[in-house]
Amino acid sequence: MSIKIYLEGESNIIEVINSGITLKFENVKTIFERGFSTKNGDNRGYGLYNAKKIVERNGGRIQLSLEDDFTIFKLFIK
Repeated sequence: MSIKIYLEGESNIIEVINSGITLKFENVKTIFERGFSTKNGDNRGYGLYNAKKIVERNGGRIQLSLEDDFTIFKLFIK
């Protein structure tokens, strides 16, 4: 995993890059829903949900992309 932090236009960007695509394409639309997890067990599926809510509450947004065997979460924060 790697993290990049930089300025793009008027947005602060935090980019989290994981090697490998562990997410199935059909789950892309539900990954930010409360309780969604690719792992088994109870009390999972709150991290990305909470991150999205915090970013949006502060006027930002999160973008997910699957590129060249990488899963990339890009947070745009004003």
